[in-house]
Amino acid sequence: MTATTNVMRNATGPNQWGGTFGRLSQTSAPVVQAASANLGEARQGLSQGIGFQEGQIASTDLGQYQNPYQQQVIDNATGDLNRARQMTQNDIGAQATAAGAFGGSRHGLVEAENNRNFAESVSDMAAQQRMAGFNNAQGMAQQDIANRMQGQQMRTGAASQLGGLNLANAQRRDQVSMANAQNQLANDRNQLAAAQAGQSRSVQNKQLKLQAAGQLAGMGGQAFNQSNQINQQMAQNGAMQQAMQQQLINAGKGQFAGWTGAPQNALNLPLMAVGAAPNVGTQTTTQSGGGSGLMDALGFGASLLPFLSDRRAKEDIRRVGQTDSGLPIYTYRYKGGDTFHMGVMAQEVEAVQPEAVVERPDGLKAVRYDLIEA
Repeated sequence: MTATTNVMRNATGPNQWGGTFGRLSQTSAPVVQAASANLGEARQGLSQGIGFQEGQIASTDLGQYQNPYQQQVIDNATGDLNRARQMTQNDIGAQATAAGAFGGSRHGLVEAENNRNFAESVSDMAAQQRMAGFNNAQGMAQQDIANRMQGQQMRTGAASQLGGLNLANAQRRDQVSMANAQNQLANDRNQLAAAQAGQSRSVQNKQLKLQAAGQLAGMGGQAFNQSNQINQQMAQNGAMQQAMQQQLINAGKGQFAGWTGAPQNALNLPLMAVGAAPNVGTQTTTQSGGGSGLMDALGFGASLLPFLSDRRAKEDIRRVGQTDSGLPIYTYRYKGGDTFHMGVMAQEVEAVQPEAVVERPDGLKAVRYDLIEA
């Protein structure tokens, strides 16, 4: 109560007091509810412990503790004793017959004594079995009563301890809530002071912003002029770069044209050596498959001579493209040579078109480009 009164007295205004009281209520309400619930559980546990009935032997049904097989044991034992009685009776009759006294008074006395002994034995056995069963049931019932009493004592002690702990926790939470409310009130005061100081700074800031706006307007004009100059310079630089790029493209096209003509030049050398006229220009030959050969696609012209394309005879191999059918095209130099050529690899052609690959006498593979589909 004291902490709450201090919080209310420290409030500086209606709005601030209302906000602080609302936060205090929101903070304390869950704590109070939790404490009430915990205390209620503790009281319920104590009341259950006080009203607990430990039970008594006099009011306990001992039948639930009796051995269900006790009568079966008695019946079996009685049967055994009865069979012994019958055997004894038979022995008595045989002895009486042998002595010539069968059916006499002595014979009757001996049978009566045998039957009496049987009845006493059965009675004693049944009484002992039932007494043992009763004592066992009574002991088990007493053990259950003792166990229930011990368990209830433990529950009562635990409920009492839990109630004390819950009460202590509720008190500590209430203290923390009060401290938090006081801290929040101090923060509200600081925020109010900061807001008042901020209002005075806001007027100054507006004036500074007006001055800065005028300066920005002047700087904007300067930036616009500089932007125009930069755009003009960028246009000039773009024209220069475009001219340089066009020169590079032209140079690349010339170099690629040299690479494309390299296989044709290399093919003409062996033809000239055997006295055949080299293929000059582009010729169109219709293949048995109905399509254009790779020789035509690469600009070689139609040729029936196998062209050395074994990977083992080449170096500086670089892939530069592929045919429409997916066959890779490379640039390369023959080992020991300086001139670059363009073409395919015999091993790759052999995997998809073995009829277009032949093996030379030296073991290297050559390709008939006229049989390869572009």
